[in-house]
Amino acid sequence: MPDKMYKVNQQKRLQSNFMYGGLIGIGTLFIIDLINQTPLDGTLTIALFCFSIALPFLSLLIVRNYLEATYEYTVQSAHMRLASWIGILGIFSGLLAEIWHISWIAGCIFLLCSLWGIIGYSLFQTTLKKAHQREGAEEPDQSS
Repeated sequence: MPDKMYKVNQQKRLQSNFMYGGLIGIGTLFIIDLINQTPLDGTLTIALFCFSIALPFLSLLIVRNYLEATYEYTVQSAHMRLASWIGILGIFSGLLAEIWHISWIAGCIFLLCSLWGIIGYSLFQTTLKKAHQREGAEEPDQSS
């Protein structure tokens, strides 16, 4: 059964590339920092594995976005959504491990503030969708 087709949203595609590129840059900088930290302890080893997993997935998403640019329509497949989650969560986990290595208190603060941001974003998105439905406004294109 084919996936649902969406019109390619060029603005969202460019924003995604900017975000994925920034996350790749953060991961790369932290890996360079890890090179100077040998031998690695437990939390730094976790960070290295997280970055090693996340970076190829984020690169895949940039390549996917460039491929989408050549087409008018795209599909939102489950394996690409999974790649997005793995890439973003991998970078987040690596950052958490590196911060935790420096200070577990700072790691806890980073984790709590990140959760606050995720919950706040989810609440805002839900409120925005409800406001648009009430006003009869058209839903934005959800293509990735």
